[in-house]
Amino acid sequence: MHREYSQKDNSSNKKPDYAFRVNGKLKFFVEAKAPWVRIIDNPDKDAMFQAKRYAYSTNGKAPIVILTDFHEFRVFNALQRPVYDNPTQGVLKEFDLRYIDYLDKWDFLYEHFSREAVMAGSLDVLR
Repeated sequence: MHREYSQKDNSSNKKPDYAFRVNGKLKFFVEAKAPWVRIIDNPDKDAMFQAKRYAYSTNGKAPIVILTDFHEFRVFNALQRPVYDNPTQGVLKEFDLRYIDYLDKWDFLYEHFSREAVMAGSLDVLR
């Protein structure tokens, strides 16, 4: 049985944009936002809360969530219940990237988020 992780928000169900699985096991989410949504500087509280809530709702099955607007990239550990007024709670600052950093940091990202790295336990050290 395949379970979709969703959040009820008023009368609608919301789901993360991408759920990454390895061998059928959920590992992490990616929530993609429009390019004008602030991710790093003066971050958008709604976007941060939404992304962390998706991961938190898995009860530890997917403790990591990536939030991006493609100009910026931010990673959170979402094992703690998200607090709306604390948008940077759980942020893993070493992953804060802007699009101009992507090429230089490609190996770093691959070492943590590639299929091979995730299978080898790369996300376990981020908990």
